[in-house]
Amino acid sequence: MEYSYETYSIDAAWPTARAAREKRTVIVHSPEELADQYGPDAVAAFGQLGLHTAVCVPLPGTVSSLGTLVLGWAHPYEIDVLEQAVLASLAGYTARAVERALFVDDRVHVAHQLQEAMLTDLPAVDGLDSAALYRPAAQADMVGGDWYDLYVLPSAPDRVADPATVALTIGDITGHDMRAATLMGQTRSMLRQADLDHPGKGPAHIVRALEHANRELLVGSSGTLVHTHLRPCPPPDAATWEMTWTNAGHPPPLLALPDGTTELLHDHGALIHPALDPSGRTSHRRVLDPGTLLLLPTALWSAGARTSTRSPTERPGS
Repeated sequence: MEYSYETYSIDAAWPTARAAREKRTVIVHSPEELADQYGPDAVAAFGQLGLHTAVCVPLPGTVSSLGTLVLGWAHPYEIDVLEQAVLASLAGYTARAVERALFVDDRVHVAHQLQEAMLTDLPAVDGLDSAALYRPAAQADMVGGDWYDLYVLPSAPDRVADPATVALTIGDITGHDMRAATLMGQTRSMLRQADLDHPGKGPAHIVRALEHANRELLVGSSGTLVHTHLRPCPPPDAATWEMTWTNAGHPPPLLALPDGTTELLHDHGALIHPALDPSGRTSHRRVLDPGTLLLLPTALWSAGARTSTRSPTERPGS
């Protein structure tokens, strides 16, 4: 049999609400007593459950009552003092478990909010179609260090006439907890700052600047990423794009070429870690023809970003 449970306030005419409100055990000895002292909703609910006798024990929280523990019998039953003491102890243990569960749920909720704040909408860029997807690898509500990012960089002071550079990143900070989500946010922000503070520099230089800040500021981030710069080629090849990237131990980017073939960009360096020397970090270059699809996945394929090039005459989504 299925039962429906209403949500009601602590001031409602229910024995459970009374127990929580008065912070004491409330015993209902019979359906007649229930009908005499409480409202019709409580009578209907207890009748649906087939209860004759019920004991309602408040769950004492650290700040306020967390609810009520109810034990019921389908026949008349007398609760003695010893049983009431046992039920009070059981309610205390239950309350501690509920508080711990609420605390963990709150931490996970905060981490989810932090992670979602980092997964921003992708800006519109002329000549590029872009999309991003975040899908947790685990069935449970876990958080972690996966992120993607795409933003347009201002031109270097000595190259203001050049087309704008688009920065594209996919990364995975080690861990599946709130600390990983926090470090992901710091790493993402430091990488953006490095890109802005080093105009005209390639992805390898930018990632080395990130690693310098990570090490000197004792942030402690470790993980993998691919950082990419995309820029339209100058005329007469304005429909093509120049891609430069550096790979810090991340799964290789995948190109789906206009002729139907695919290509993995295997070039990569060491992952990011405060104890590793970033001096060997290098950038790689590739020209992308119109219609090329670039896919950047994470290690567990839980997050990803893709960018496809199109000619100026094509409409987005073509």
